[in-house]
Amino acid sequence: MTSLLIQCESFRERGGWTVETQSTRQIGSSYVMAHGYGIPVADAWTEVEIAEEGRYAVWARTRNWNAVWTPRAAGRFQVLVNGVPLAGELGTGEAAWHWQKAGEIDLPAGTARLALHDLTGFNGRCDALWLGCASPQDAAPPAPPDLPQAAGVIEDGGDYDLVVVGGGVAGTCTAIAANRLGLKVLVLQDREMLGGCNSSEVRVAMGGKLGTGPYPAIGKVVRDIQPYYGDGDPHDAKYYEDGRKEIPFTMKRDEKYKGSVPFPVADLLYRQYVHAIETDPDYPGRIAAVVARDTRSGRERRFRAPLFVDATGDAVIARLAGCETMYGREARDRFGEISAPEKADRMVMGHSIQWKASFAQEDAPFPDVGWALPFTEETVRYVRGGLWWQEAGQYRDMADETEAIRDYGLLAIFSNWCFIKNHSARRAEWRRMEIKWMSPIGGKRESHRVVGDYVLTETDLEAQRTFEDGTAVITWDIDFHFPEPENER
Repeated sequence: MTSLLIQCESFRERGGWTVETQSTRQIGSSYVMAHGYGIPVADAWTEVEIAEEGRYAVWARTRNWNAVWTPRAAGRFQVLVNGVPLAGELGTGEAAWHWQKAGEIDLPAGTARLALHDLTGFNGRCDALWLGCASPQDAAPPAPPDLPQAAGVIEDGGDYDLVVVGGGVAGTCTAIAANRLGLKVLVLQDREMLGGCNSSEVRVAMGGKLGTGPYPAIGKVVRDIQPYYGDGDPHDAKYYEDGRKEIPFTMKRDEKYKGSVPFPVADLLYRQYVHAIETDPDYPGRIAAVVARDTRSGRERRFRAPLFVDATGDAVIARLAGCETMYGREARDRFGEISAPEKADRMVMGHSIQWKASFAQEDAPFPDVGWALPFTEETVRYVRGGLWWQEAGQYRDMADETEAIRDYGLLAIFSNWCFIKNHSARRAEWRRMEIKWMSPIGGKRESHRVVGDYVLTETDLEAQRTFEDGTAVITWDIDFHFPEPENER
């Protein structure tokens, strides 16, 4: 009997499930997640061809995402085959990614419809489904794909003058500036929109001042893409103007207006996760190409250029190339910084999930879940949205433990809200309050830093040192974010 492996991110219709890409390197692929704030989301579904009639076992690659902190599973779901729910309740097993059996079903040859049916709205997740013979000798699904190994044929993606990996504010501005200088530029973005933390997906306002001395021209590119309404967070999606960030990539080239309007970047490709680099055989330390995988279709392409920019935020390309990076706080004696700790550590500023709640027309109950973190009147926070001080992950790796950091943030928000709505002394005041939106990924403040030819230090800032080749103007206070002692774990 022929077995089938179906990546869930490639489903024909995703319904209310979102595609999550931030932990692709750690788990082997992107996955889908039922991000419903406590309300089950619409089914994701696809169709497959069953080559041979028989009894099939159906397995799902999933995990119990909150098992590390609380005993009962939050994100539970089922698999439907031709509309029939299989017996297994999924997302209830181990904390690590693993294959969990959904059930068995008799199928005729021909087309079968597979669906993921969310039961809770609390971030159940699934990477892949496997259908195989239900007999004991064929019962084991395959090992998960090893993403760093190229899978199948790598197509030719073309040649460019500059390839920018990452479509946040830094990568977007870099690409626009380079294109205005006449370079043929490619931007590879693993999400489905530009802007990073300033996108409607994360919703952090764009702060800082433009046009200030001693280099008043710095920031003109930012002005071309920044939202007109840029202060305060989180607002509705429209205030982040995702489409405006795309304008310089879609305008038709017109030499008549060269220098006065943004030129289009040669190419902008969404859903491209760069997982490998290739070096020049004549110059082993020089990157010659990157290999990207489409996070939905799995299609792989090779893109070549003499110049590359790592705008991933996690130094992904730099670390693949073996560049020196720093993480956390360096010891005081390394750079002579008075605010640095005596001994180096790996503490960084945390990851924050933006969210907002508002009044509903009627009472808006929230499930009184059995997996919430314990809250009391002394520890509850009566808040109606994500604020800067709601952080997690200060002592974890922002690149390699992103899923766990984000998940703990979600767990804390849901647990606090559950207490307010169901157990707090003020629950009557909040009976019509409901969560309207919550970021599925959250925003990072800092991660791995690439060591360049010069490292800007605290001493430089205190001395107000100027640089003849300055490339940036700092117009924001230097933040120091420390976890509260009672939460430091």
